[in-house]
Amino acid sequence: FGFFRSTEQKEFKRLDVVPFNSDRKFMVTSHANGHGALLIVKGAPEILLRHVTTIEKNRKVHPITMEQKHALQHQYQKLSSEGLRILGIGYSDCSPDTRLPQQEDELSDITFLGFFCLQDPLREDVKQTIKQAVEAGIRPVMLTGDNHLTAQAIAREVGLPAENENIIDGEQLEKLSQEELDKRITDFSVYARVSPKDKLRIIDAWQRKGKVVAMTGDGVNDAPALKSADIGIALGSGTDVAKETADIVLLENNFSVIVHAIEEGRVIFINIKKIILYLMSDSFTEMILISLSLFLGLPIPLLASQILWVNLVSDGLPALAMTLEHKEADVMTEPPIARGEAIFTPRMRKSIFLISLLTGIGALILFYAYWKVTGDVDRARTVTFLAVSVDSLVYVFSVRVLRRSFFQQNFLSNSWLLGAIGVAFCTQLIAVYLPFFKNVLHTTSPGFFDWLLVFVYSMIGTITFETLKWVYRKKKTGHVI
Repeated sequence: FGFFRSTEQKEFKRLDVVPFNSDRKFMVTSHANGHGALLIVKGAPEILLRHVTTIEKNRKVHPITMEQKHALQHQYQKLSSEGLRILGIGYSDCSPDTRLPQQEDELSDITFLGFFCLQDPLREDVKQTIKQAVEAGIRPVMLTGDNHLTAQAIAREVGLPAENENIIDGEQLEKLSQEELDKRITDFSVYARVSPKDKLRIIDAWQRKGKVVAMTGDGVNDAPALKSADIGIALGSGTDVAKETADIVLLENNFSVIVHAIEEGRVIFINIKKIILYLMSDSFTEMILISLSLFLGLPIPLLASQILWVNLVSDGLPALAMTLEHKEADVMTEPPIARGEAIFTPRMRKSIFLISLLTGIGALILFYAYWKVTGDVDRARTVTFLAVSVDSLVYVFSVRVLRRSFFQQNFLSNSWLLGAIGVAFCTQLIAVYLPFFKNVLHTTSPGFFDWLLVFVYSMIGTITFETLKWVYRKKKTGHVI
C-alpha cells in the first residue's frame, strides 16, 4: 500500500485499544495525530455500516447517502458470497482522553474508509475428507465467526449442506429456546457469527440428542467449548489455553488427521472385539466340555495342564497376533458406535454361546467315542486336547473377517498371525510327540486316523461362525459383533 509500519507507528502513536472479541465483533484503537487523536474502528461490516455517517473518497469526506450505504452492503454481500472474509474499516476524530467504545451502541459518527477482503484457501483434501467423514456416519458441522454469506460459500466449497434452511446465525440462534434448538439442531450444518456461549449451546444440544461430540478450535474463546465437548481437539498452531483445555492436540493442522484417527480407533476397537470373541469362544468350549462330563459322570476330558497349554500357548499366540490385524475394507462405512454401547454386545454373546455349545458337545462326543472304543482315557484325552487346539487355530481365520466369507479374505495379509499359528501348531506336535512333554501333559502319540478326526472336528467352530455371518449378510443387519 506504500506505507511503512514503523513510520506510521511513530507518527500515529497508539494511545489505547479495545481488542476484538466475538461478542462485540469489532476492534477500536486510538492514535495521536498531532492536533488531537484519531479513533479507528475495524470489524464486522454490518455493524460498522450501521454507524457510518460520512464516507472518504479521494481524501475528501462527504456525507453518506442511503443509496451509497445500500451499494456498500450489496458489495459486501457479493464479496462474502465468494467466500471472502470481509472487514470494514472507518475512523472518527476524538480527543486523546476519549473513552473508547466498548459496545456497538457506543459507536457513532464513523467515516467509512473501505473493506479489507481476506481469503484463507482451503486445503485440497478437505472436500474428500468431509466426504469420508459423512460416509463413516460422522456429522460435520461448521461453527464460524464469519457472516452468513461467507459461511455459506465455504460450506458449499467443502461439500456441507448449505441451503438457507441449513444455516443459522448467532442472532437467530439466540432467539431459539432450548426446546426449539433441541428440536431443530439436526437441521443446521452451518452456524455463522457465533459467540463462545453459542458454541456451548450447540454442543449441549447435540449431547442431549445422545450424540458424542468432538469440537475443534484454536482460540482462547474456543476453550469453554473444547472443555464441554466429549472430545476437545486443539490445533497445534492454537493458543496455549486451547491446547491445555483440549483432550487432543493436532501437531498437523489438517482435518484429515482427525478422520484417520477415527479410522485407526475403529480398527483397534474391532480387533479388541475379535480377540474377545476368539478367546471367549474357546474358553467356554472348555467350560461346557468339562461341565457336561461332570454332569454325566464321565472322566475329565481335559486335564488342568492341558487346558493351560491350550489357553496360554495354542490360543495366546494367535490372539496376540490379531492385535496387528489390518483394517477391513468397510470399516469407514460402519455407523459410529452409540454412546454407552458395551464392548461385549448381545450379538457377541449369542455367537459365543452357539459356537461354544456346538464345539463343546462335539468335543465331548469325540472324547466319549474314543474312550469307549479304545478303553484308553489318555488317548481319548490326547485326541480331544488336539481337537480343541487345532479348532482354535482354524477358527481364528473366520474371526478375522466379519462381513465376508472365510474364503474371501487375504490369508497372507497378517504375517504375524501366520507365524503365530505355525508356532502354535508346532507346540501341539511337541506336546504329543516329545517324551518329556508327553509325561508332563499325559498325552500319547496320535496316528493318522486320530489326526483325520481332529481336522474334521476343527471345522465345527468355523462352519458355525460362517453360518452366522451368512445369516447376518442375508438379513443386511451388520456383522456378528
